[in-house]
Amino acid sequence: MNFSRKPETKTKDMPRTGVGTGVQRLQKTLTSAFVVGMVSRLLIQLFALAQIMMASRYFGLADFGAYALAWACAMIFASFMYTGYYQALLRSRTPDQDRNTVFTVMFLIGALASLVLLATGTLIVETQSLTSRICLAFAVLPLLDAVVAWNDVHLLRAARVRTSSLINAAAEALATVVLLMALREGMGAMSLVLGRYTAVSLQLILTCGAVRRLPGLALRVDVLRQGFPTAVPLWASTGAGMLTNYGIDIILGAFLNPSQVGAYRGGARISQTAADLIQQPLTMLTWSRFSRLDKNGHRHRIRNYWRVNMSFAAVAAWPVMLSVALMAEEIVTVVLDEAWLPAAAVIGILSLMRAIRILSMHLEPTLVSFDRQYLLLRIRLFGLGLLLVAMFLYGRFGAIEAAYAQVITVAVMAVLSLTTAGRILAITTHDMLRTFLPGLIVSVLCGFFVLATDDLRDLVSPTLGLVATLLGLILLWSAAVALALMKKMLRWPTP
Repeated sequence: MNFSRKPETKTKDMPRTGVGTGVQRLQKTLTSAFVVGMVSRLLIQLFALAQIMMASRYFGLADFGAYALAWACAMIFASFMYTGYYQALLRSRTPDQDRNTVFTVMFLIGALASLVLLATGTLIVETQSLTSRICLAFAVLPLLDAVVAWNDVHLLRAARVRTSSLINAAAEALATVVLLMALREGMGAMSLVLGRYTAVSLQLILTCGAVRRLPGLALRVDVLRQGFPTAVPLWASTGAGMLTNYGIDIILGAFLNPSQVGAYRGGARISQTAADLIQQPLTMLTWSRFSRLDKNGHRHRIRNYWRVNMSFAAVAAWPVMLSVALMAEEIVTVVLDEAWLPAAAVIGILSLMRAIRILSMHLEPTLVSFDRQYLLLRIRLFGLGLLLVAMFLYGRFGAIEAAYAQVITVAVMAVLSLTTAGRILAITTHDMLRTFLPGLIVSVLCGFFVLATDDLRDLVSPTLGLVATLLGLILLWSAAVALALMKKMLRWPTP
């Protein structure tokens, strides 16, 4: 598999020495949008993991489950601000005419989210008092997030992926500090709420400073009509996706109790930390690249970039997911607390699920770029229906069963996504295999390393054994990826 580009023509001003060229290439690679995005996402996930680690020392799964229920409600609504008319403005050829109408739509979504959180907190005040208080406390957050989403789409339009990534990392760092202070003051699960407000507030300040454009309120029918074909199918698709991710928390909360929600969401947090390191920055780069190719009339080039990004996603995410699944109990014991061991099995299952989900990660930008939004809608609704059936037949009986319901759904959706992408982008089965071959090879190497060092980890303390294994995995993965890059089997994704 060779993703290499045609060599650029050298000029007189370019350095001729191999050392100079190598330094420039290294500097360009380290400051590329993908590397900055990946490092920023790594920091974000490490901060998020640190937050869960701190919380696990101060309160148990039941209190964390109460927070997770309220946060699930907030996140489902927040996702609608970052899709739909968000992508319509990203693709717009008349952004100056459209921006205020798009902001009004985002603000109205935030207002609706606030009303739902207020109503939910009021209705469950007697049955689940902590969840009620957290819902009420979150009520203002969506209004702030609407401005952040509007700013973020402007940064993405300008291909300022690095700026957006660094702002998010800084916000999560400050939130972690505030959370620790609040936990030490005895605020319990409400400390997590304060941390979220801190993160969004800093995002608001920094993105406003970066964009330097104030949003306005407007509601132009022509803008709404023009963005409708893009927005509505994406909203439906996003709704299905968010219900797939966070609807399980609500179902477990309705049928069981916050402890089961805490076990599921705690396990999901660990597996998500590993998966989002690659998926989030790569998704941002993909939307930026695919949208620009679409606007400039170069749809035929999307095929190659799909292969480049998916190949890198697999080689980066699959080894991590496999390693996390194999060491789930050790991770819970060292990173969290033994009281959270019920989440270990969930971590293993959801890590498998997230590895499979990588195969579907570029479905939305691909179909939207080819104006196949309604096909995307049908696929997402099918996936949602399949998950709901799996949850009500099996998944509602516990956190582990809910995780298995996710695996079944995601596996079916992965096959459907690859089939659809292959047909639209004219990618053959042989090309598909070549795209994912590096990921399979590196995953096998890392999995073998974890299993081979299992007896050695038993000879030392859990913390030392886990740290030593992780360092070995990092060295092995880095060497394998560096070799694949040199052999042109991989290429760095670009915005």
